[in-house]
Amino acid sequence: MSNPFGSGSLVEIIIVVIVFLAVSAGAIFLLSGGQWLQALAGMFRVALTIFTTPFVFLRDALVIIAGARDAEQDYARTRVFTLFRYSRIQYLGIFIGTLIVLSTGITASLMQLYPRAELESHRILSERIRDLREQEDSANEELRAAGSEEQRNALEEARAQADRAYQSQVESNVAFVRNAPFNSVAISQIANARSADAVSRLDANVDSYMLDCPRGFNWGGYTVEDCARLRALLHQLAQRRLQEFTLADALREAERAAGEASNAAQMAEARVTQLREEISRVQDQRGEVSLFNPRVMGSKIGAAIAGLISTLLAVVFTVWLGALIVDFFNWVILMMRAAEKNASEELARG
Repeated sequence: MSNPFGSGSLVEIIIVVIVFLAVSAGAIFLLSGGQWLQALAGMFRVALTIFTTPFVFLRDALVIIAGARDAEQDYARTRVFTLFRYSRIQYLGIFIGTLIVLSTGITASLMQLYPRAELESHRILSERIRDLREQEDSANEELRAAGSEEQRNALEEARAQADRAYQSQVESNVAFVRNAPFNSVAISQIANARSADAVSRLDANVDSYMLDCPRGFNWGGYTVEDCARLRALLHQLAQRRLQEFTLADALREAERAAGEASNAAQMAEARVTQLREEISRVQDQRGEVSLFNPRVMGSKIGAAIAGLISTLLAVVFTVWLGALIVDFFNWVILMMRAAEKNASEELARG
């Protein structure tokens, strides 16, 4: 079965704390003979001396340093004069070292309040917003260049008119061929030509094609009037087909213009929308690092307070360590002086 509390580490810590408090309370009550309030107060006072003793030491060290000149007169011209001054130098070193630790920690805490990273981020994001706004202005210019909605509607209407004109011409040409009073291969060739150039060549060859009409053996049943009518019909059909191709070109051009305007407008609108969304997103990011953001100031103040607490703990540790080292060396010197005195007395008695 899976643990409903996840890894269980938090539950274990809570259990350990509860057990520790229960055991501590029981031990204090039993060992203090029921005077548990006095025992707790004493423990609190002793624990408090961990933090107060260094500052008492610094106060006494400053008093010792201040009165060193008068006190050293008793040791002038003696063998321990240098050792006396050395002990005072030790106190001075601890005091100055403590001041260095304290000033460094306070400086670091104050620097936590200076929003250097936030200011740099704010500057970079502001530059990014200016760049995006310039791109937005450029995209708006492209959108205006793509034409207004009225202009695009006009281009679409022109395309529709070109399509209607082309379809009308095609239908008219089909009806013209269907109602032609003659059945000639030339009519079929012109009607089915795939390009304007092919129609122009066929139109140019009409006179050669009908040169022997109606005398040629291929023109049986045709009269001179029929030949003239057919020639006119072929030229008219050729002009109709040329007009059809012209209208087809006009339709393609209208479709291209309408399509390009629509695509350009859509792309420009999409670009403008994208840039506006990007600007909004970057503005939100800039707001997150704003100096007026309570979360930013709260984190700065919290970091500064944490730095001050760390500095005070560092001062306590430094003074304790320095005091123990000084006392150790003074104890060594005292032992050496006592041994020297005992040896001198033994020699004097011998």
